[in-house]
Amino acid sequence: MSTIAVTQAAAPLGLALLRLLDADPAVTRIVALDTQPPSLQSPKLKFFEADSQGPLRSGLEKYKVTRGSS
Repeated sequence: MSTIAVTQAAAPLGLALLRLLDADPAVTRIVALDTQPPSLQSPKLKFFEADSQGPLRSGLEKYKVTRGSS
């Protein structure tokens, strides 16, 4: 069981990653962050409107998030 966060989730690379994560049974929740919602819909997916270049970035740095996708 794992939760994965993906920044820029509506962009082509982010969307491709969301699809891979959605198909992975080990991933139980996907947190998608972007200024627009991704086109993928899934029970695993939770979307939050956020700009990864704004306050989100400082929050990720504060908590020393070192793995992710953008």
